[in-house]
Amino acid sequence: MNPATEIVVHPNDTLEGAPEGPGAEPVADAAWVTLSRFEVQVNQQSKITAPVYANGRQQVPVEIIIEARDSDGVVVSLSDAQMRTIRLINYNTSTAVVGCRHDKDERFIYHWRPLKDDDGEGKPDEDVPADTPRSTAQAIMIYVHTTAVSTSKIAAEIRSPSEGLFRTNTPNPPAGKFDSWVNIRGEEELRYRHTDLVMERVNEVTTSHWDVDLYYVRFSEAEFNIVQSVHPDMPGGTPHLSKTASGNRKVHIAFSAGARSTINLLGGHGIPGVSFEINQRAGEATAARWTSRLVHYSERRSEACVRYYNQYGNYAACALGNSYEDDYNMLSLEQAWH
Repeated sequence: MNPATEIVVHPNDTLEGAPEGPGAEPVADAAWVTLSRFEVQVNQQSKITAPVYANGRQQVPVEIIIEARDSDGVVVSLSDAQMRTIRLINYNTSTAVVGCRHDKDERFIYHWRPLKDDDGEGKPDEDVPADTPRSTAQAIMIYVHTTAVSTSKIAAEIRSPSEGLFRTNTPNPPAGKFDSWVNIRGEEELRYRHTDLVMERVNEVTTSHWDVDLYYVRFSEAEFNIVQSVHPDMPGGTPHLSKTASGNRKVHIAFSAGARSTINLLGGHGIPGVSFEINQRAGEATAARWTSRLVHYSERRSEACVRYYNQYGNYAACALGNSYEDDYNMLSLEQAWH
């Protein structure tokens, strides 16, 4: 500090009734030594069972609520970095839980209602959550996925700056210790077939040089949206067919499901280019067949299996078929080959 340029004004009194001690506002950047609250919740409830599809995509939003105090018992605020040192552990073994992320995959949603735990302690049917964060408590979300069709009892753990270890896996805890957990129960993922999908053809572009048909793929069940696609044979947006038939090049492509985008096919040799948009319909995926005298891709014909995932992380497997019997002029929705 330069005393010639900076002025420091010290308080000479305190406002009557200002909070002091343990009930005061959190103090930032102070070292914490103990916890007065440490809870694990799903949907603002602890000691419940949270089902999730064991597909490795749907995530359980696990919230950890914590209230830290310094050596004088004053509530202090943990930094973001300190909050992110909280980890989820197995309640019985204290080993780290796999499948944890701090980032939510926005494509997939968690839709389950929590279930009462085996001990009957949880109260998931109550309209008002039993315990919500106080103004002095902090919270962080950890998103958990699993591929195991089993139940895991999940607790939380954090280490203080003085190397004190705090966990929420102490049954009948004395003062200073905690017993808070959730069961994460992996449910068998649902598998769908090509018969659970619908494909609609739309004549997108028709000119003297181009014929572009778009194929919109969706789940037959109206509740389901396609939020992701996996392409085992050819990457999304790469032709699985490029063949010459009836004097024109026929191209078939399955595009990756996702954001709306524009495809620009450049012209040449006196033939103009063409543009069209894919993924125009929310919750649906796009494939395309176009015909032109221009050659943009070398000749190929490969299998075209695709897995279309709904918002719960479960997929329908299908293949996009083609046939020389109609001059490769149509795409068809068929059973997956592998």
